Amino acid sequence: MKDVVSRLSLDDINAVASWVAAQPLPANTDPATAMPALAQGAAAINCGSAPLPDAGLARARP
Repeated sequence: MKDVVSRLSLDDINAVASWVAAQPLPANTDPATAMPALAQGAAAINCGSAPLPDAGLARARP
């Protein structure tokens, strides 16, 4: 993502931020209590900040 954002102009960044800010919120904004099920054939990934699907809790990175 950093590589993509680094190529955006300030006007592009403002346009994206304005669009995101204008999106309606869902009716339920409470945090999820569990990870959604993976799509058929999908593999779980560890992105570092998301809870791991098997534990339900975030683990510290080594």
